[in-house]
Amino acid sequence: MAAKYGLDWHVWGNTSKKSGNKGFDPSATIGRGWGDSPKNLSDKVDCSEAEHVSQPSPISCRLKNARFHPDGTTDFNRPCKITVEVEGTPKGAIHFALWAKYNDTEHDLNHVQSAFVQNGKAQAELELYYVDEYYTDFYQNGKTEAKVEFFAKISNNAAREIKSELFTMPIAAPVSKFIELYFADKHGVKVKKVDHGDTVFLILKTNGMIGQIVDINIEDSKFIFKSKKNTIKNSIIEDYQITDNIEKIKLRVI
Repeated sequence: MAAKYGLDWHVWGNTSKKSGNKGFDPSATIGRGWGDSPKNLSDKVDCSEAEHVSQPSPISCRLKNARFHPDGTTDFNRPCKITVEVEGTPKGAIHFALWAKYNDTEHDLNHVQSAFVQNGKAQAELELYYVDEYYTDFYQNGKTEAKVEFFAKISNNAAREIKSELFTMPIAAPVSKFIELYFADKHGVKVKKVDHGDTVFLILKTNGMIGQIVDINIEDSKFIFKSKKNTIKNSIIEDYQITDNIEKIKLRVI
């Protein structure tokens, strides 16, 4: 269970000293200075030395649309990009504090990153730390269906604090799928036919296949293709590792 720790403050002091029994002195009961003329209260207070009371900064900007941006590498204990839109004039940096919600309990993960605004937006990276209760349930108690909802509290000295959208972990594994394979020119326009001497781009679109190693069959035996690294034999690019959902492979037709 996440716990908060505080300091146990005690007030220490000395007990008052008891005066010795010296007998009753009637003069001790008479007030002093009763015959003096009254002093003006303003003479006693130096306003320039009065204690300064800090005032909150005025609201001069607005934070909105804060959300995480997971990608193919997103996982626990790894950084995940988060952004927030900023309207107006902030005061100093924008602060991103990582929180999580598990079993209806919110946990402060004690992880804060700061960033300055550029082009109306602030961006940071927060490492998705484990919540202890989730880790125990998932890895020790076999609750493989358990989920954690991450969010960030985002603040600035000149704005009201907001919460980002919830981001659920772990991310459901996407279904691996081949989508499309085609030739395109340097502008991304599809090319129906290629010829000797042409330079084209082979576009491979997939979903959920980042990190996989595949063989790509160009299915065009009329030509020989050459990539930056080597000549492609039998129109098949072997052992190609997918690093993006849209791959662009530059080829020369020879």
